[in-house]
Amino acid sequence: MTLDAISENYRVPVRRDSCGDRIIAGRNGHLYTDNGMVMLCFTDDGRAKPFPGTKFKTYRLQILRPYVIRLQQEGDFEFIAEIQPTREAITAALFRVLGVKRFRVTKGLPATAEQLEKLTRARQERTNRSLESIAGG
Repeated sequence: MTLDAISENYRVPVRRDSCGDRIIAGRNGHLYTDNGMVMLCFTDDGRAKPFPGTKFKTYRLQILRPYVIRLQQEGDFEFIAEIQPTREAITAALFRVLGVKRFRVTKGLPATAEQLEKLTRARQERTNRSLESIAGG
């Protein structure tokens, strides 16, 4: 399974990490592929606040336990695991363990040129009114 297929199926963004590798980043680590294997890196790197304790990691590992093929590395607060490339495993990894945010989906049909112009005019009028009230007051 490729990272692009996962990104498209689950509506999650793919970006590059500091080394230039493509990842799907979340609050608690990232998901990546290595030679077709789906890998999960659970870590507190890049978080504003480190993990509160080892129970935080233990609970996330319990969620993944049925889907883990092998643990590649396990530390006190982090782990790297190869998971099954199934829908259930990837869903659990992305949303319950890593805390990945989905793309926003806009409601309705795409906006037409007329609708965009009308919206732009309305925003400009609102801005002008607020500037006038500030200048006048």
